[in-house]
Amino acid sequence: MRRNSQPWPVRVWLAVCLAGGLALSAAEAQEPGAKIELDKESSPAAAAVYTDAANFQNNGVFDLAIVDWEKFLTRYPKDPLRPKAEYYLGVCAMQLKKYDRAEKAFASVVKNFPQFDNREDAWLNLGWCQYQLAQTATEEQEKAYEKPAATFAAMLQEFPSDKGKRADQALFFQGEALYHQGDREGSLAPYAALVEEHPDSPLRADGLYALGVTREELQKFAEAAPVYDLFLQEFPDHSLATEIAMRKAETILQKGLSLEADDKTEEAKTAFKEASQAFAGAAAAENFVSADHALYRQALSESKAGDYGASGDLYAAIPKKFPQSRYVDEATLAAARTYYRAEKFPEAKLWFQKILDAGGPDAPEAAHWICRILLRDGDPAAAAALAAKTASTAGDSKYLVSLQIDEADALDRIPESREEAIAKYLAVAQAHPDDEQSAKALYNAAFTALELRSFEPAQQHVDTFLKGYPDNFYEADVKHISAEAQLALGNYGESEKVYRELIGKFAARPEIEQWRVRLAYSLYLQKKYDEAIEMLQPILGELKKPGSQADAQFLLGASQFYKGEAAAAEASLSASYATAQKALAQGDDKPRQPTDETLLLLARAQHQQKKYDEAIATAKKLLEEFPQSQLVAQTLFRYGQFCYDKADYPTAIVQYQASATADPESEFAPYAWYGKGWAEINAKEFAAGQESFTKVITDWPDHALQPQSLSARGMCYRQTGKYEEAVADFDNFLKTDAKPRDKADALYEKGLALVELKKYEEAVKALNEVLTVDPEYPATDQVLYELAWAYKSQDDDEAKAQALKTFASLAEKFPKSSRAAEAFVHVGENLYAEKKYTEAAAAYTKAKALSTQDELSEKILYMLGFANYLSEDYEQSLAQFSEQTTRFPKGPQYRQGLYMVAESLFKLKNYKDALPAYKAARTAAEGAEGVDELAQVLILLHGGQSAGQIEDWKTSLEYLTPIPTDFPKTPYLAEANFAIGEAHLKLKDHEKAIPFFTLAAEGSREEVGARARFMLGEVHFLDKRYDDAEKELLRCLFGYGGDAAGEKVKNWQAKSAYELGRVNEVQINTAQGAEKSEAIQDALKYYQILVDKYPTDSLVKTAAGRIAELKKAKR
Repeated sequence: MRRNSQPWPVRVWLAVCLAGGLALSAAEAQEPGAKIELDKESSPAAAAVYTDAANFQNNGVFDLAIVDWEKFLTRYPKDPLRPKAEYYLGVCAMQLKKYDRAEKAFASVVKNFPQFDNREDAWLNLGWCQYQLAQTATEEQEKAYEKPAATFAAMLQEFPSDKGKRADQALFFQGEALYHQGDREGSLAPYAALVEEHPDSPLRADGLYALGVTREELQKFAEAAPVYDLFLQEFPDHSLATEIAMRKAETILQKGLSLEADDKTEEAKTAFKEASQAFAGAAAAENFVSADHALYRQALSESKAGDYGASGDLYAAIPKKFPQSRYVDEATLAAARTYYRAEKFPEAKLWFQKILDAGGPDAPEAAHWICRILLRDGDPAAAAALAAKTASTAGDSKYLVSLQIDEADALDRIPESREEAIAKYLAVAQAHPDDEQSAKALYNAAFTALELRSFEPAQQHVDTFLKGYPDNFYEADVKHISAEAQLALGNYGESEKVYRELIGKFAARPEIEQWRVRLAYSLYLQKKYDEAIEMLQPILGELKKPGSQADAQFLLGASQFYKGEAAAAEASLSASYATAQKALAQGDDKPRQPTDETLLLLARAQHQQKKYDEAIATAKKLLEEFPQSQLVAQTLFRYGQFCYDKADYPTAIVQYQASATADPESEFAPYAWYGKGWAEINAKEFAAGQESFTKVITDWPDHALQPQSLSARGMCYRQTGKYEEAVADFDNFLKTDAKPRDKADALYEKGLALVELKKYEEAVKALNEVLTVDPEYPATDQVLYELAWAYKSQDDDEAKAQALKTFASLAEKFPKSSRAAEAFVHVGENLYAEKKYTEAAAAYTKAKALSTQDELSEKILYMLGFANYLSEDYEQSLAQFSEQTTRFPKGPQYRQGLYMVAESLFKLKNYKDALPAYKAARTAAEGAEGVDELAQVLILLHGGQSAGQIEDWKTSLEYLTPIPTDFPKTPYLAEANFAIGEAHLKLKDHEKAIPFFTLAAEGSREEVGARARFMLGEVHFLDKRYDDAEKELLRCLFGYGGDAAGEKVKNWQAKSAYELGRVNEVQINTAQGAEKSEAIQDALKYYQILVDKYPTDSLVKTAAGRIAELKKAKR
């Protein structure tokens, strides 16, 4: 849009004139020399004329003022007031628009009076008059603007912005003059100077407008935009604000076009949308004269942004809102086209119909597009009729051939008319051989023939095309038809050849990706998998159409699958399926490859990698999405395989059954029954498995699965207790030409069945034969385990010895076997039984390291703890029993383990920790069934003793007191009574201690009894009952076997001898005469007994010293 070209408003220029001194004051008019600075040399007559002229001017009588100013200049040409008179003459002439007279006056002032006070105004008014004269020039108008442009330039040179008061006006009109002169580039500098150097100028808005518009007209849109922004920021209410907003929108639109040209699509789209919004504001402005233009440009912006629907609505609004606009016809056609592009076909059809009804030159085009819409809407009959009718009156319209092809296309959509469509296509090609669309018509004929599966006629049309239109635009498309026809005819090699020609000659064509995929397909059909892979891998990233991508990914994945590259196949097939779904959703580029086959191959590739969950999910997807697929039976079978290998046997059974019954005649049926049987074995449904294998054996007697079914059924018989039948099946299987490994499996199973029949010798034979048939049998450890038990189950000592050797062999050869731990247990048990506790502990330690079963692990820890305990390695026994009770708090040996933890601590003399351990053991034993009485007694006894060791005598009594009452026949009764007595003694309750010491002394002939008797003597001694003390000590010294007593008893006998000496010695001081001598003699006697009979006792030295002292006293 051009800029506003109306003359600059007079009101602005009047201000300039007034500023330049149009009005004269009364004083200036009547007193020469005052404001008009009358020179002394002026005559009164001259002053009178000057005053009259000034009065006329001040009162607006410009024509009389001119007469008097000219009179003054004529009569007094040398008067000192001449410069002013000539200047005011120009002002008055300018007011009367006598610009030529005014120009002369101002020119004279500027030329002749360089010192004139109002020289700058004279310059400005001179330029203005010249500018006005240029505007009214009838010839060479652009040249007329050279004079004011030069004048303003001269003024600015003399009065630049930093000196002059009118520089802003001079800059503006200099720019205007240059602009109208045609020097738009030159006008930019003064406009820019006005804007930059005079921010407060009353001409600022006009300067911004002129600068922005001129830049826009010079297509400097990026430079115009910020000027428009500044205008709108500073002058939002200006009368030109709406126009400026529209122009700003144009700069944004142009920015989008520039970005679009640079292929910056997204950035361009953003700019177009922004432009649309800006145009919308201008179009909606009230009374805006260019609203139709703004709306038209908004519609274009939306179209460029790709929002054709919105664009169509905007174009459609122009004829409605602005019926007189010059854009009506263009907008009508544009609305139809953009609605079509937006796929708003009802709206497009409506607007095309308007054009068609108008019957103008655009009617054939409108009919053509209406035909395309009718075809899209599924009304080919209407399209054919409209095309035929319009073509008959289209004359020489460029859309005639398009309409004829529309008719053929419409007939092609009618199943019974497709042959007629081919004829129409051929007729177009024959009638208009030179028309660019005739080749397309011939191509369409070949394509339709291909779709009608008339492959040979399709090839004939291809040959005709290539002969008549060599190097034609459609050559590649026609050759593509040829390649497909050859594929359909089974000529895979010929198809490969044509596709290679296409790819070599038309590498830049967008169909190249499809051709490459189809080339790969021809290679795949020829089983050239390596070539197919080599062909496809480099182009996958280049394919853009999802249908082609899906086909390529399938062909790549299938080729990789059949080459055994499962992981690569999975990736390719997964991508193929995902891309196919995308293509099917879009609907415009469907893949050729059936998706059910893609899913089946994908599932198999996943299965090969043991990705069972993924394989199962893929199989389910296939069955859900393609319930009528021919691959259902196979898919169900594969589904069963996947579940089986995942160990989901119940689901495997269901899927195998479904496969077998889905198609009983399928090649997968016997495999499905066989797989079902194995799944049932693993699900421990052995009776059902027996039936499944019987199905294979009965219905397919000559099938390759027959021998394996016998062996598997034998397993089922064994598991259901039909051991004789199992042995019979295994024997029949072993008669076949089976592989050694399979024979070994059958022998192993046979051995197990014979064990169940208690035919141990035969079982030993069968199990030994396993290792003969297959020395590298993978389950050798299991064979050795069963063999060991078969030996062990016999009553023969030699066999039992062989069992132990077999267990040892298993443990030694297969230390990582699941049976190794149990084997080491058996070895440990044998050593334990032989009381080889250290060796037993070593075996149990190995068993512990290998065991993974909780029950066995608890047993191992328990037995290992006992082995350590009995070999007096109490630290280790503590460690094992502690681990046992920590790991297995609910195990059957838990209570006994707690007890042995306490016992180990007791043996380690760690009484502080032993006491709470006994407490835990006691708590666990309370109320429990089957608790060993001895353990209960020892928990109380050793718990009480532990408490005594840490001098917690009350707790000690709490543990010990129940023993005599609850366990009166325990062999530890004497020891318990002793401990009770000791606790009372420690609590200084001698009277309670004596009866328990007495019970202990009388209840035991061993150390406990001797010690109790000694303690009785001690209690009496402490209580100074010396006779009673002596009696108890003598019973200890000479009782309990006397000289034949054991070493532990002798310890207390020695202490009793010493204490007897002391008992007598303490009485010496109170005795007199013979009694004293007797006391000395008895003391010496007992000390001497200690020295003579117990020479190694720790008290001997002390006793010897007492003997020496007493002998001195005796003297």
